[in-house]
Amino acid sequence: MDYLSFICLPREPLITNIMWRNLFLQAFYQVTVLLVLNFRGTSILQLKSKTREHANDVKNTMIFNTFVFCQIIIIEFLGKFTSTVRLSWKLWLASVVIGIFSWPLAIIGKMIPVPKTPLSKYLMRPIQRLRNHWR
Repeated sequence: MDYLSFICLPREPLITNIMWRNLFLQAFYQVTVLLVLNFRGTSILQLKSKTREHANDVKNTMIFNTFVFCQIIIIEFLGKFTSTVRLSWKLWLASVVIGIFSWPLAIIGKMIPVPKTPLSKYLMRPIQRLRNHWR
């Protein structure tokens, strides 16, 4: 085994079986909710009287809010499960303000050109050089 491979081997798993269970459970639930709302949301939410474009906007907003609310519920009420504690209103306000700064950052980020070459190719070059050097 080469030196670089030895360094990269984790001594303990990064994700425990309990974490995997919780991840799969949440992923299954959230994908189910996403699919149901995406494909049947217009009728479930009774948005047929609206224009198609408005109905889609309302449905997509509902999907977004649902997932944000899922995260809030997990953080606020399942603290033992997620190792979190309830936040005061001041800390919630600070969280919202910090989150708001991501909006202009997202706008700026969309202006940055993205190369066609996958980033992994750039990241793998130094590793390949090291492997070739140690052979």
